[in-house]
Amino acid sequence: MGNNNSALARQLSGANVSTQTQSGTDHVAEVFQSGSEGNTATQTQSGSFQKGYITQLGSGNTATQNQRGFQDRATITQLGLGNTATQAQGGNPTGSWYSVASIEQIGNSNIASQTQQHDYQNATIEQSGNGSTAIQNQSGVDFVEPGNRAYIDQDDMGGHFARQTQVGIGNQAATYQGMSGNSSDVMQSGNNNVSVVKQNHP
Repeated sequence: MGNNNSALARQLSGANVSTQTQSGTDHVAEVFQSGSEGNTATQTQSGSFQKGYITQLGSGNTATQNQRGFQDRATITQLGLGNTATQAQGGNPTGSWYSVASIEQIGNSNIASQTQQHDYQNATIEQSGNGSTAIQNQSGVDFVEPGNRAYIDQDDMGGHFARQTQVGIGNQAATYQGMSGNSSDVMQSGNNNVSVVKQNHP
């Protein structure tokens, strides 16, 4: 519903499901699912100039994107079995502007969640291995730069957990975890805070 929207879904194997809903103008939503069966992709866009991309190349993966605001970008890439990725941009009343969210998971049963409110937020999650969980929550102030930046990288061997929560302006959080059994929880409230966590990372 709206003008100049583009939605493309390519599914090259059986029993995959793709749902794309657009309201507003000039959105781009793309889904590519291949390799096996049972993947589910859902994209919901409202506002203007939103861009959402989902690629799933394994089986039983679930990807959900919900974008509300102006010129946000969300990307999910999942390889493996039973992965779950969720991205939500613009849950605040004015929506999210110019925010970027990216998730890449290689392995099995990984879970990643990104929630961004307000403007100029940047979040990246990369996971490989088994049983990883990563959660990023960011909230800032309307039309104020710089936004918050969050980055999580969890490498092979399962049991990882990392969560980053940032409220304010100009905060930066970077978490690197390697090997198994790691746990990290970072909460930053205020402006221009910096946090780096390394746990047995190569």
